[in-house]
Amino acid sequence: MYSYNKQVREVLKAHPVSEPVAKPLTDEQLAMLNFLYGSGEWDGVWFEQPHPKKKGAFWWRSDLRRLFGDAPSEPDCPKCGNNRQVWNNQITGLKTCHRVNCHTVIQDFPPAPQRPWVGLTDEQFTESARLAEDGNYLVAFQRIQQWLKEKNTP
Repeated sequence: MYSYNKQVREVLKAHPVSEPVAKPLTDEQLAMLNFLYGSGEWDGVWFEQPHPKKKGAFWWRSDLRRLFGDAPSEPDCPKCGNNRQVWNNQITGLKTCHRVNCHTVIQDFPPAPQRPWVGLTDEQFTESARLAEDGNYLVAFQRIQQWLKEKNTP
C-alpha cells in the first residue's frame, strides 16, 4: 500500500494539476448578466418586459448565445422565440416550432431535393408477373428488387 501511494505522489509531482484559468468577462457580458439578474437594461429594455421591435418572450436569447457561446443547433422560432421545441417535421421535412399554438415553419435550411422515384417498365412488370405465375416468387421478388435498386440508387 505504501509503495502505491509513493508512486501516486511521484506522478503528481511530475504532472502537477493546474487550476483552469477563467477568462475575464467583457463589459457586454457583464451587461447581459445584469439584465438577467434584473439589475440592468439590455437593448433599452428590462428583463420580463417585451421588446418593442423583436418578437417573442425570449428575444434576448440570441444575444446571450452570441456572448457566452454553447448555442444549440436549432434556430429560434421567429414567432415565439422558442428553440427547445424546434425540430424537423417528420411529414414535411421542414424545421417547425412544435410549441402549443405556434407551429411556425422555420426556413432555416431548405430540405434536400428529392430524387423522383423510378418504377418498373411495363416489360419488367410483365416479366416479374410471369415468373410469379410460374411459382418462382423468390426469383420475381429478387429481380424486382434488383431493378428498383439499379434505377433509384445514385
